[in-house]
Amino acid sequence: MRKLIEDRQSQIKSREWNIKCGKLDVNIRKQVERVAKFVQTVSVAGNIISMYEPHSAIVWAGISFALPVSTPHGTFIALLTD
Repeated sequence: MRKLIEDRQSQIKSREWNIKCGKLDVNIRKQVERVAKFVQTVSVAGNIISMYEPHSAIVWAGISFALPVSTPHGTFIALLTD
């Protein structure tokens, strides 16, 4: 059973999107999750700002819609990468 789980984990890890920048290997999934967590953290400020700046309200509405879908354990991101 343990071998099956380890094989599946390595298979999933090998299918993740990675970009190599020089000597640095960047995992796209981790970076997107970090950005989503940051935006979720500042979402209250974004809501207040979007009330007073009408041009940003539409963009912020899209971001606010996508955040609940993308943040619980990266399920939305996992759907994109599968």
